[in-house]
Amino acid sequence: MGEIAVVLTQMGSFALIIALGYLLARRGYLTEPVSRGITRIMVDITLPCMIIASVADADVSVVLAQLPMAFALAAILFAGMFAFAALAALMLRVPRRDFAAYVFMGLCTNNGFIGLPIIAAIWGNRAVIVGSVYVIVIGCLMFSLGFAMLSVDRDLRERRSGEDRSPDGERPRPRIVIPWRSMLNSGLIGSLLALALLVCRASLPAFLQNSLSMVGSMTPPLSMLIVGYYLSGIPVASIIREWRLIPASLIRQFAGPLLLFLAVRPFVADPMMIGIFVVIGAMPVGSMAPAFIGRFGGDVELMSKATVSSTTLTMAIVPALLAAIAAI
Repeated sequence: MGEIAVVLTQMGSFALIIALGYLLARRGYLTEPVSRGITRIMVDITLPCMIIASVADADVSVVLAQLPMAFALAAILFAGMFAFAALAALMLRVPRRDFAAYVFMGLCTNNGFIGLPIIAAIWGNRAVIVGSVYVIVIGCLMFSLGFAMLSVDRDLRERRSGEDRSPDGERPRPRIVIPWRSMLNSGLIGSLLALALLVCRASLPAFLQNSLSMVGSMTPPLSMLIVGYYLSGIPVASIIREWRLIPASLIRQFAGPLLLFLAVRPFVADPMMIGIFVVIGAMPVGSMAPAFIGRFGGDVELMSKATVSSTTLTMAIVPALLAAIAAI
């Protein structure tokens, strides 16, 4: 139960920082250009620094032994996220035009900005390097399989509307676009560098390690400020009108991880490993999801509402989920 107390305390702290971000946005201190700049700083600088700095607190022999299991669990989790997101869309009778968007909500999750800070708060920086494996695996699968799904969905929508009919009257086959360059981002590079340091059993100079730790520690508060900014931009009433979003989040973020936990528990003895698995599975829709869905002609407003509603629910879902698995 000690972990639950830590989570509740951390979520309370996160909630206060989110409220501060909301207030700063409403008062005009946190504007769209400012939030965009902060997001870029997190993506390109503070998050990679946090991941690399985590190696110093890791027990090398233990973590190296955990990596194969972490990769396997990450792949299982991605498949489970896909399945439960699709199940939620089917159960809630999501319109055909939004079906792919609802599935993508379950694949593009906020593992880096929220997941890794929560993991660090519960199990310490030693767990961040294991959590970063999930960021690598899920990110690569989302950028490939997830984007391929959106690409096919876009072309099917165009075919239904007749927008892509060629001059000779024939309809071209759907085009699958995979943004390989986007896969090589700072977070992935930071994770790979951290894994390389771990495998090589290398240590950084003290001044560099301290600098990375200090910069990386900015990630959690900055990410919560940005969540507050997003909350300020969408009226609550408009989210409530999208009545499917909340039950979809509960199915994907609570019921899904809980059932996956029951499935993998007989094969995973380490409480930290199973805890990381559950926490990553409970993460909300990622802050970049609206931009991604817009790239394929999807409903950006719907995805923005999903990001806000699922992030708000996460503050209650993660403690409830960890309490549930502790009681099982």
